[in-house]
Amino acid sequence: MHVLKKTKEKHVYKKDVKEKHPYSKAALAEFVQRYPEVLEYYKKVKGAEGALENKDFEKGFDERAFAKILMGEFQKIKPGRDEADRYHNYILSVLNFLFYPNLITPKKEAPLNQGRKKIDIRFTNTGVGPFFSRILNSPQTRALSVVFECKNYSADVANPEVDQIAMRFSAVRGYFGAIVCRSVDNERLLLERCRDVARDGHGYVVTLSDVEIMTMLNFVKDGARSSISRFLNTKLDELLA
Repeated sequence: MHVLKKTKEKHVYKKDVKEKHPYSKAALAEFVQRYPEVLEYYKKVKGAEGALENKDFEKGFDERAFAKILMGEFQKIKPGRDEADRYHNYILSVLNFLFYPNLITPKKEAPLNQGRKKIDIRFTNTGVGPFFSRILNSPQTRALSVVFECKNYSADVANPEVDQIAMRFSAVRGYFGAIVCRSVDNERLLLERCRDVARDGHGYVVTLSDVEIMTMLNFVKDGARSSISRFLNTKLDELLA
C-alpha cells in the first residue's frame, strides 16, 4: 500500500499484488493439475519437447497461447446438469486467468452465514485496474469481494437466479457480482431484470455468457488485455442507463 504525495490517497500497485500473490506458482499449477489436457495442448502449441512439468509450464508462460487453448477447451463443455461441476471448475480457472491480479484468492463454494448458504465463486478485489478500482471505491458497490454464480443452463437465466446472487451481497462483501451462463436468447429482458435489482437498491449484477467470456479471452489472445476493463465498464454502465 502506498500513499500518493499530492492527494494523500492510498494506492495499490500491480507489482505489489503480484509479489504477495504470485500467479504462476499458485494459479497455473492448480489449473494444470485440474486440467492436465490443457497442459498437453499448451505443450503442442509451444512446441515443447519431452515431458513438460508445472515448473516448466510456469517458466516463460505465454498467456496469448494459453488464452487460445482455453477458448477451444471451453466450447467442449456441454450445458446441463451432468457437466455442471466441470463448468464450475473451468469458469473458476478462466476467471482467475482473466482477472488476476485485479481479483485474487479465489474460493469455490465459499460458505457464508455460518455455512447456511454458499457462493459459487468468490474473489478478493485488490482494486487494481480501472474497473476493479471503480467498483471497490464506489459507495454504491463497495466491492471488497466479487461474487460469481455459475449457471450451466441451456435456457435463459431468469428472476430467481438474479435474485439469488443479489442475496449474496452485503456490507461486508460489497454489492457487485456476475452470473456466468452459457447463452442469452433475450438479452433485453435479462438486462431489465438486472436493472430492477439495481433500481431497488439491492446491488449490481452483470451477466457473462459464453460469447462474452470468449470475447475477453480473445482480448488476451490478441495482446489487448487492457480491453477487458473497458468491456466490464460497459457492462456495468448498461445497468445505469
